[in-house]
Amino acid sequence: MSNDDTPRRDEAEWSDPAVDGAPDSVTLSPAEEAARKRRNRMIALGLVGFIALIFLTTVVRLSTNYNSGPGG
Repeated sequence: MSNDDTPRRDEAEWSDPAVDGAPDSVTLSPAEEAARKRRNRMIALGLVGFIALIFLTTVVRLSTNYNSGPGG
């Protein structure tokens, strides 16, 4: 028993900023910009650390398999 005139939930929740007159960008204070930069650096550092961990794990596993010899 659904009514076709009723908007779907996702249509009702999302709106187009150009139509609604919402600002296109947000102006951050200097403290907020500094916090964003710190947060982005920590995310980047975590990502690089994770990539290094995966790389080192792969190298260790490959070298272990290589050193065990054929059929090993």
